[in-house]
Amino acid sequence: MRISFPACIAGLLAYVGTLTMSWERAVEILNFGALLAFMAVNAVALRHFGFGRTRDMLLDFFVPASGFVFCLVIFLGLQGSTLWAGALWLVVGGVYVLLKTRGFTERVEIDFSES
Repeated sequence: MRISFPACIAGLLAYVGTLTMSWERAVEILNFGALLAFMAVNAVALRHFGFGRTRDMLLDFFVPASGFVFCLVIFLGLQGSTLWAGALWLVVGGVYVLLKTRGFTERVEIDFSES
């Protein structure tokens, strides 16, 4: 079994986080990621279905748009320090992906097979 370096770093940071922050702060940081992901899903659905090829205005435009706005309102209600911590974590992840893909020129392949 091969252990990856990024998984060890993420595990170490998660462990240090459990020792140093309150559970309320941990939940807020978790909500940062979840709300960001929900907004991304709604934005993609809105882009794919809501513009140009609208079959049903309610389903194709209004539902993903209202879902995005709903998540955005909750997202903006997070504490400022949570937004900064989440943004920092997002930037660190983005830099890692940028380096791993050599400037987005190579694909990252994940091998789930057991060796």
